[in-house]
Amino acid sequence: MRFRKNSRNAKPSKRSAVRTAYYELLKLFQQFNIPHMQEVSGIVLVRICCRTFDQLNDIASATKIIFGRDIISEIGMPLEHNYKFKTLVLYLKPIDESSSNQIYDFFTQRNCNYNVLLVNSSQSPTRKNSSTSSETPNSTLVILNPILNLLIIMMFLFIIQYFVRPDF
Repeated sequence: MRFRKNSRNAKPSKRSAVRTAYYELLKLFQQFNIPHMQEVSGIVLVRICCRTFDQLNDIASATKIIFGRDIISEIGMPLEHNYKFKTLVLYLKPIDESSSNQIYDFFTQRNCNYNVLLVNSSQSPTRKNSSTSSETPNSTLVILNPILNLLIIMMFLFIIQYFVRPDF
């Protein structure tokens, strides 16, 4: 005999908690008129990672308090929810550098133990594309460098053989 799970007694899954937090945040973005983008760039970004149920349940109320202070100009978060999400990562772009410290302190002092990082613009996700384009010429030089070295050695040996003749 098979038993069905009673949906009333079933524990909420992490995916459903992420989905709930995601849609609560979208409502807050509309309520406070804060732009929501896939990628954000700035001098200093605040990265907040929500993994636990406590963090996912608290993120909407915590961001509502921060939005009330008017210290955030943009938010980076996935534009569409995917059912595979088990964590929710936000990139908050503050108005200035002092407000980034305020946001950092606020989330680190919460009881949920958020994983909060201050990310410089060189480490931000939007800067990865520009850094890979600057690395491409360097990698070409690294590949060409052994070939150039071989050509220089061959020219040197040719010059030695042509100009230096042994006297017999």
